[in-house]
Amino acid sequence: MSYYDVLTLIMESVVFTYLMVKLFYLNPKVNKIIIILVLLIDYFISTAFTLHLFISPPINTLYFFVFHSIFVFGYVYYFYKGSFINNLIKISLIKILYLLSELPVFFILTKFFNANRDHPKTISLYGSNESLLFTVFALILFIAITKTLDKQFSGWVFSLIGIFQKVMFTTCVVVPLVIGTILEIQYVNRVYFFNPMALSTFQIILNVLSLVIIVILGVSNKRRNLELIEDNIKQQNSKYESFINLEMKMALLRHDVANFLEVNDEKIKKSILDYCDKIEKEINSLDD
Repeated sequence: MSYYDVLTLIMESVVFTYLMVKLFYLNPKVNKIIIILVLLIDYFISTAFTLHLFISPPINTLYFFVFHSIFVFGYVYYFYKGSFINNLIKISLIKILYLLSELPVFFILTKFFNANRDHPKTISLYGSNESLLFTVFALILFIAITKTLDKQFSGWVFSLIGIFQKVMFTTCVVVPLVIGTILEIQYVNRVYFFNPMALSTFQIILNVLSLVIIVILGVSNKRRNLELIEDNIKQQNSKYESFINLEMKMALLRHDVANFLEVNDEKIKKSILDYCDKIEKEINSLDD
């Protein structure tokens, strides 16, 4: 494990910890510093083990994978407020966004480094200057995309309920856990019942589809909210116009009362009282 890998893991740990604190509702009963330290250490160690950067020769990482998954469930339940399931879904979506942020950066840097080469090669993602540069640009893009999408759809993700919540939990949390367990079992035992690349690709496709569905339904939900706001504005405008009309009627009433004080006539008096009753009914209808 080179110092490039250590720097990469430190940068990723800091960025993920920042987002996991910034984009979630923290439990006020838990010290924020403790939450930050736990998230930093957890991401650094778990990523290193997942990429097998500590392991030479390989040791049984299956136990670590299982216990770490339980540990993550524990601190998500304890550190964050709100729905436990929705918090897990959002964490999974954030990890998917990082993967998607890496892809364009990888292709752009590969093209850049191979611009003057007769024999193109794929850039190294570990232990090199290229890997460090790749991580920096990927993290910058990742932060920009994540904060933008969170601003638009975070409230909707936190409010998932019913069957759709269960489907998203299955595709974003359960399936990755199952596939990850299978991959670790195959890696440890060196017996490959399933093609690791095919499993990983299936998981990526499923997670990306989940993210796309979240975005589409989030946009649809936001559009419905805008329509409701527009309807409320129209109702307020209608009430405002009614108040303007009432104000004009009150002005006329004051004029009529002034005339009544000069000419004392029962018919005029009755007419003014009826007019007052009419205005009172209109005011009551506006209050309703």
